[in-house]
Amino acid sequence: MGKICILILLLFDSVLAGKKDVFGIHSITFDTADLTVISTVDIKAELWGQTHECNNCTLIKIKDIEPPPSSQNRSRIQLKMDTRYPTRLTVIPVKQHVINSNPDCSIPNIHFMENRNYSLFVNFNSNNDNHTISCNLIKPGDLDLSYVPILVAIGIYIALAFLYMLFSTALRNQWIYKICCCLGTSRLVNNDLGAPGDPVSETVNSISPADNNKKPKSRRLKSLDTFRGISIVIMIFVNYKGGEYWYFQHSRWNGYWNIGLTVADLVFPWFVFIMGTSIALSQNALKQKGMSTSRLFQKIVRRTVILFALGVFMNSGGFHRLVFLFLSGLDEFLILGRNDLKNLRIPGVLQRFSVSYFVVAMLELICSRSSHGQYDLITPRWYTPFRDVIEYWIEWLVMAGLLVGYFCLTFFLPVPGCPTGYLGPGGSIQLEPNITLTNCTGGAARYIDEWLFGVNHIYQHPTCKVIYHTGAFDPEGVLGSIPSIFITFLGLQVR
Repeated sequence: MGKICILILLLFDSVLAGKKDVFGIHSITFDTADLTVISTVDIKAELWGQTHECNNCTLIKIKDIEPPPSSQNRSRIQLKMDTRYPTRLTVIPVKQHVINSNPDCSIPNIHFMENRNYSLFVNFNSNNDNHTISCNLIKPGDLDLSYVPILVAIGIYIALAFLYMLFSTALRNQWIYKICCCLGTSRLVNNDLGAPGDPVSETVNSISPADNNKKPKSRRLKSLDTFRGISIVIMIFVNYKGGEYWYFQHSRWNGYWNIGLTVADLVFPWFVFIMGTSIALSQNALKQKGMSTSRLFQKIVRRTVILFALGVFMNSGGFHRLVFLFLSGLDEFLILGRNDLKNLRIPGVLQRFSVSYFVVAMLELICSRSSHGQYDLITPRWYTPFRDVIEYWIEWLVMAGLLVGYFCLTFFLPVPGCPTGYLGPGGSIQLEPNITLTNCTGGAARYIDEWLFGVNHIYQHPTCKVIYHTGAFDPEGVLGSIPSIFITFLGLQVR
């Protein structure tokens, strides 16, 4: 029964995957346009192209353009083109296996609009052995409306936020009560004696001696909670494909316009920054309650182990693993588990959280002093801007050592078969003369992860794999944990 359920799930996933665009970047359900290639070329030609997202990449062959049938004077080809990034196209004639390119039939940068129909007319002129091909791309005149849904959603959220702030201000300033009083005559009658429904009198009368004995509520840093809430909302939105908009998905590598950064790429740095601030606030609160250093150490170690274990559990299948255990039984579960251990991914998002948390929390526990954050009235004015650096000089020295080690390993560690200091995506189609960059994704970062964990225990499907034709690369590897630790430390500094 369990095998049947798994087979149904796999079949369902394959149906959802569907067909891909010509570059194989994503499903044709979203972010695609229709391109009809209409050719009058009486010899075989080839349509070559490349997405602008693939930085410094060679063109790849998209489709053969066959000569039109004898009964017709033109041939047609239907293609699905990517609309997330600009595309460059060119048509190359082929005669006797010799390719002669013509710049007149090259379209350097065309940004297709979603769900629009385009036509590429390929005309051919022959003069002895000189073959001339000209191209004419017909674009639709309508505007690109694919961004309208997200703009409408943002507008609705802004309007709701404005109404909420207006309503909160009205309640706080008692605007509603004042308006109601102005519309009636009861205010004139009860002006001197006070109305039974007067909010001031009710507030005074409602205070009882028992209320004075209540413990004050714990104070929260509202700015930190707001920042955390925004990050969680964006994280959930991104994890559910972000409406299929490219800027709500992780950058392939260099990113649109080679920026290499999208909204999705900001969520993780935001979280580790928030974690750093929370470390400082949490430790200060626990110290004020009298918790000993040994108890704080145990708390830090326990939280680190839990985060790391949860990360490994999620890499092993998480909830789906428990469902499989329920459906297939313990025996098949154990057999599959032994096989999966050979390819279990060790690094991960929660694992990097745990490492960043442990280093910064231990540093704060060991090096912090009771004077941190307490400002003296006689402190010189020149000293105030540098106070955090001077009082935390040990922590800053440790961070500087980590960053120096990070840059030395990144730019000076020899990586077999790769240029020293290379930071690109590598891949088989990367344009580098006389240099093979197939296994050079990430440079030293990937080399260190393979040396520590093995190629089977790092992430097998990086975002750059589809476009750059790369192998395994882990975006949460060991070397990249050092910048995460530093960002966490910066969050601790702004407490």
